[in-house]
Amino acid sequence: MSTEIAITNPAAAMSISEKQQYAELLAQASLLPKQYQRNPANVLLAMELGQSLSIPPIQAINEVHVIEGKPSASANLIGGLVRRAGHVLRIRVDRDAMQATAQIIRNDDPDYTFEVTWTMDDAKRAGSTNKDNWKKYPIAMLKARAITEVAREACPEALMGISYTPDELGAVVDQDGHPVNVAANAAPMPRAQGSKQAERANTPAASGRDWLAELDDCATAEAVRTLYRECSAARELTKEIADQMNTAGATLAATEKQDEEIVDGTLVDDDGVIQDNAA
Repeated sequence: MSTEIAITNPAAAMSISEKQQYAELLAQASLLPKQYQRNPANVLLAMELGQSLSIPPIQAINEVHVIEGKPSASANLIGGLVRRAGHVLRIRVDRDAMQATAQIIRNDDPDYTFEVTWTMDDAKRAGSTNKDNWKKYPIAMLKARAITEVAREACPEALMGISYTPDELGAVVDQDGHPVNVAANAAPMPRAQGSKQAERANTPAASGRDWLAELDDCATAEAVRTLYRECSAARELTKEIADQMNTAGATLAATEKQDEEIVDGTLVDDDGVIQDNAA
């Protein structure tokens, strides 16, 4: 039995003019988040982002947020994308120790488990514990950070380039991860100075490998995933390298999917010989 989730996205079949009309009508709704009310351009952008993720417009409006020009998604949506891709995502919370652990087992590599644990010490080093959402909902915030970090490490291609939450990009969020305020000049906020990850990011490559040069030579999404794991295992995975590998992997995965669709639609004659493109 297939593990794929059937996605119904009416916007995918719309023309640009139809999307504009739909966005103009939807923007009149008073129940929309404030950034979309009477702003059809924002609604249209959300529709396009949703289409890239194969999710309906309303889900995109509620769970995809643009912070300082960079798309972000709730941890719930990121976890859903991971599971939709067929990977196993497990989350464990220890309320006594105030920590959350997320694990991912890829469907194409079931013998290896990716694991990330976030503690309040990690949040303190990242400068997050002084934010209202971390004071009010520490467990929810720890879970979100663990989910997104392990997803970026294990299956960046499943996230299609939208791999950070609004909280990680500097926004103040509610318990569900939806932004209630955006900090000025917000910037991506992975684990900050003092954490082991940041220390590795500031350390010159000891392996002698030029990871970005090798990334340029990757021709498939699988090659990017392999390079990502090797870089992570070498403890040389900086944020810059991770972001570039995430983007490259998502782009290659999308291209490969498109190529598969073209091959599946190739015309053949009665003898099984591939025909030229039909007019």
